[in-house]
Amino acid sequence: MKRRVRVVAWLLTFVMLFSMIPAEIAGAAEQKPTTDILKMMYVEPQSMASEAGQLIVAEIADGNGALTGARLYYRDGSGTEREMNVTEISGNYAAFLVKGGGLADTSLSRIELVCGGVNRNIDLKAYRASGDTAVSKVEGSHGESSKSRAKSVQSDADQKAEENTVKRVLADDSAGITTALNQAQALAGAQAPKLRGYSAPRAGSDGQITVVLDPGHGGSESGACRTWNGKAYIEKDITLKISKYTKKELEKYEGVKVYLTRSTDKYMELYQRVDFGASVGATVFISQHINSTNSNEQSSVSGALVFLSKGQYRGDITQASHDIAYTILDKLNAAGFKNQGIQYRLSETGDQYPNGTLADYYGIVRRCVLAGFPGMIVEHGFVNNPNDCVKFYGSNSKIKKIGVADAKAIAAYYGLKKKDSGSSGTNPPPAVDTGWKKDGSNTYYVKQDGSRATGWQTIDGKVYYFNAGGIMLTGKQKISGKIHYFQPSGEAMTGVQTIGGKKVSLDEKGVIIAIPAGSWTLKGSTWYFKKWDGKNATGWITYKGRKCYLNKDGSMVKRWKKIKGKWYYFSGNGYMVTGKRTLGGKTCYFGDNGAALTGKQVINKETVFLNEKGVLLSNRWVKDNVGWWYRYGNGTYPKKKWVTIEGKRYYFNKKGYMETGWIKLGKNWYYLRSDGSAKNGWLKSNGKWYYLVKGKMQTKSWIHYKKKWYYVKSDGVRAVGKRLKIGKKTYKFDANGVCKNKK
Repeated sequence: MKRRVRVVAWLLTFVMLFSMIPAEIAGAAEQKPTTDILKMMYVEPQSMASEAGQLIVAEIADGNGALTGARLYYRDGSGTEREMNVTEISGNYAAFLVKGGGLADTSLSRIELVCGGVNRNIDLKAYRASGDTAVSKVEGSHGESSKSRAKSVQSDADQKAEENTVKRVLADDSAGITTALNQAQALAGAQAPKLRGYSAPRAGSDGQITVVLDPGHGGSESGACRTWNGKAYIEKDITLKISKYTKKELEKYEGVKVYLTRSTDKYMELYQRVDFGASVGATVFISQHINSTNSNEQSSVSGALVFLSKGQYRGDITQASHDIAYTILDKLNAAGFKNQGIQYRLSETGDQYPNGTLADYYGIVRRCVLAGFPGMIVEHGFVNNPNDCVKFYGSNSKIKKIGVADAKAIAAYYGLKKKDSGSSGTNPPPAVDTGWKKDGSNTYYVKQDGSRATGWQTIDGKVYYFNAGGIMLTGKQKISGKIHYFQPSGEAMTGVQTIGGKKVSLDEKGVIIAIPAGSWTLKGSTWYFKKWDGKNATGWITYKGRKCYLNKDGSMVKRWKKIKGKWYYFSGNGYMVTGKRTLGGKTCYFGDNGAALTGKQVINKETVFLNEKGVLLSNRWVKDNVGWWYRYGNGTYPKKKWVTIEGKRYYFNKKGYMETGWIKLGKNWYYLRSDGSAKNGWLKSNGKWYYLVKGKMQTKSWIHYKKKWYYVKSDGVRAVGKRLKIGKKTYKFDANGVCKNKK
């Protein structure tokens, strides 16, 4: 069904009337030193929004350069922080079409803008708090903000006439925003500049794409499960059906290869799934799941959502993932799912990407980023919502509808054609004007798929960096916490260069190497490194890609060296070692930075404990603030078991701590001394006598001890001072428990 959205109704009013607002209001934004770039923010009233989404528009002030990129951060109705890339840019305007809507101006957190090649981050809360902002805060389809209402210079008739003009400027969907913005500017008497936006790669180098579908869970891992009206809904089974239907539908198209990470009910580790995707050359990796709220109790929560990378690392992959995800959500929305949007979650244990930023929480998402292809987790409804189960998973035909929706979204994004459409079997990208482009003072590079190059790129053997808006950087730039140097022509400065009057050596990305280039000299049996100025280098240097360390007198270090509290080992040639090494007959472990690994470490999936020089520790007792435990040399420790150590028997509980005193295991009681060792022989406890064998309390048994007979009853207590019938015979015991009539 064709959707109609009033995309620029109020935007046009601002475009046409802003010059008519008195100077004390129109110039207000220029008075804010931290937000002078932002001239106006417009939030479409919910009453005007339609099913296509709610319109948010940002306008930048003149004189800030070309607007080439924008990203909006906001909180949805549930308070969840979300973000979205700009839907369209026209001149000084950035338009966002927010699925689901329901936003107020107070919902907006911040906006990132790329203007004139410079990244700007604007705090919208602070922007609203300043008393002279030009945020449009509309009461209804004919409302005005209190500021503009007080300063209005229009008659009712003029305003009504302009509203009628505005109503003719419509967009059918998000793609129509381009036309609408251009029409709005034309009506305002302004020439619409060329639109700029983002696009993502659409095919492999051979025109083919490889789609890897990952049915969530499997085998012993069932995923989310609920039973409604006697019917069980099991996530692993539903996702496998969805993936098979998606694969079957996609195989109706040309130029696509489709793989499933699993085609049967089997368990797979997350790394195995992504590794499989990498092995078949995945263009995109989609993990298909069914959702559930945390408690898995009956809920009315419903809808489809996608978990993506936050974009801390490999922003190029993140951009493509966003574009694909939005296409999938649109198709699922058309299939009846409420659009819950895109969500992110970062590591809560401090895991980092190679660039030092916090890694994504979800293993599938994180591993896909590291593997180098777009990856996402798509959640199709909630299994603990009985209505979702009936509506979406109640029959194979309903599940097929989900799989087909996913397939159509993938086909739509990559521009696939049905096999009977007469295509050639591949999906070549559309003909575009590629290569280097100039826009005023800014330089771009357009790739084969029509998108602008972003991030690090190697072009004709030279390394360049392009910001989020695709603008090539030059000169001195800070990227991911490091200073890089670029030629005026954009390529990274490399090798020996003169910067600030000093000769320095730079790596392939324009980063100054710690020690300028020089040469080795030998004095006696000791090596020294002479810098360009003739002085001996000291400390760390990198030579031919390998690290060395020089003492304060410049002499090269060999073998062990403690540097800033950490131990390092250097070979006979002075090179720092890493990884696993055998030194002096002992196995040592070093990190990638050369420092010896210490304490608790996981090596080859095994937990070990290492000393300060990275040497494996031997078996020993350890005490912490909870109690005593026993650590083996490989770092493991016993749990829920008896262990004999140096001839004594000990019991360790489920947390690995040594037990003392009385403990019950199964139906038997045991007694362990204060040092944890199992007690043998007689024990007096609370005035009563018990007999123990390897710590185990004996019951209903005769004890022959020092040529005398004793008897312990069913409760383990020694019989004393009375007659007791045992079997068919009555026995007499004295006050000490000695039997008087048993021989």
